[in-house]
Amino acid sequence: MDGAIVYLFFFFFVVCVFTSSENKSYDEMTDGEREQIEKTLFVLDQFCGSDVLYHELIQIAPASCSLPKLHTVKECRSHLNATIGKDIEKVPGPHAGAQRNLLHAITAQLGDMDDIPPKVRVRVSCDGARMSRKSNFVIVTYSLLDIEQYSSPKGNHVIAVVNGPESYATLETSLKDVWFQVSKLAADKKVVVKGKEVAVETILGGDLKFLGLVLGLSAATAHHACCWCKVHKDHRWNVDFPSNKYTDPPLARSMGELQTQNPVVPSAAEAGPPKRGNKFGQKAKPLVNLPLEQVVIDELHLMLRITDVLTDNLLQQTMWLDKQAKSKTLAGPHTEMLVTAISACGVSFSVWEKTNADGSGSGRLDFTSLMGPDKKILLQNLPEKLEGSGALNADTENDVLLMWTTFNDIYANLGKEEFTDGEITQLEEKMKTWIKRFCELGFTAPGFGKKRVTPYIHAMLFHCPDIIRRFGNLKQFTGNGVEKTNDEARRSHMQKSNKWDACADVLLHSGRRQILSHHCREKRKYKKKDEEYWTANIKESRRKRKRISR
Repeated sequence: MDGAIVYLFFFFFVVCVFTSSENKSYDEMTDGEREQIEKTLFVLDQFCGSDVLYHELIQIAPASCSLPKLHTVKECRSHLNATIGKDIEKVPGPHAGAQRNLLHAITAQLGDMDDIPPKVRVRVSCDGARMSRKSNFVIVTYSLLDIEQYSSPKGNHVIAVVNGPESYATLETSLKDVWFQVSKLAADKKVVVKGKEVAVETILGGDLKFLGLVLGLSAATAHHACCWCKVHKDHRWNVDFPSNKYTDPPLARSMGELQTQNPVVPSAAEAGPPKRGNKFGQKAKPLVNLPLEQVVIDELHLMLRITDVLTDNLLQQTMWLDKQAKSKTLAGPHTEMLVTAISACGVSFSVWEKTNADGSGSGRLDFTSLMGPDKKILLQNLPEKLEGSGALNADTENDVLLMWTTFNDIYANLGKEEFTDGEITQLEEKMKTWIKRFCELGFTAPGFGKKRVTPYIHAMLFHCPDIIRRFGNLKQFTGNGVEKTNDEARRSHMQKSNKWDACADVLLHSGRRQILSHHCREKRKYKKKDEEYWTANIKESRRKRKRISR
């Protein structure tokens, strides 16, 4: 009997020793211990660190370093996933996908605030993002413009992910619940948070491909491709019309016309020759129901697509000069000088001949698809590198380079936070002058001309000023945050998902980061002592660095 008592005493002693704070479960821990675990989980999710990596770090960490145990981090993750997963469900339709309720997400986010604002502006965006060679995700996000950092992933929250092509059929079937919620939010103009009504202004933003799809319009190559007016593509360049010509009826579109598919017919001089049953580019009913005044263009893609046109024009001109010089190769000396000038800006760039389906040469050049930061570098530095380089025709070189420098000034002005009425008028005049030169150069320089005025160029002049007058600036509708959120989704898909339920994994990963975002470390401020080094010398030193693989 005495031996049994001693055995039981020893057993309880061992249990007490091994149930110290280090071995407690997540539910048994104090608030301070949970906070440390949440910080650890946030860092792992922020940088897509794996559990194996964290386990190895614990093993090599010194004894004085009290890192949370891996099992507690996993328990914390499971706890958050269970909370987030209550609001996640499968999307309808044939494609794999997952979604959250937009209204619930906004209400919950506002409810977590200490001071609930009386009014918020909600921007809903959608974009396609390639995840791998075989998978392409369509990602829907929302952001609270007046409260969050709209140009950062922290201010853009994923509410739906669909594994399918970015097409009207996908948006219509798989995301119909999301569009119903967007339309309801726009119609109600409010949400109720803890018994308090909060006024809501709903804004739909994105690139022209997404906006055209969700409005049921044809592609950018159609005769009537503008989302806001019915202008024919042959008249997109016309700056002789007054500014309100494209924003007022009968040339302007309206949501009522799109819903009934019975547009008001403008004159032939504005919308092209009359055509029986002309729907002015409308192929289907719009997926959302909100005023077109609340549909805005993405400022980032505006710059990207117009810069693509200017870059392609440079290539067309150098190819034409090489042809005149009877070069034996498609990318002759003038094209090589252009590539050298672009590389001198610190941008990796190359050209190659496109091939036909049978593998033969097409006689056309393609070039490296550049990212946003690289294109901004070219806008600022390429004209100086090309001036006097001999890559362009001496007769039109100054005019062509002026198109680059002027557009760089226009884009910088479009990115301003505040405008006066006079500044908007000055910006309009500068853009009109730019488009006039663009059209006039069509007679002397390849790639320019009236037929090369794209929907983005048309929207920049005739619709962006109207958006600025209505909302104060265009910068708040930038797609930087959306694109960075796509990058985060890609990292999550490749590094934090076993691909069994990939779309839901992206939503869970995004939801955890949103809940734990208050644990984000405030970065220390760094003052650059040598500005010239960071703006110019660093690029030169990188360019001169020896490459082992070449």
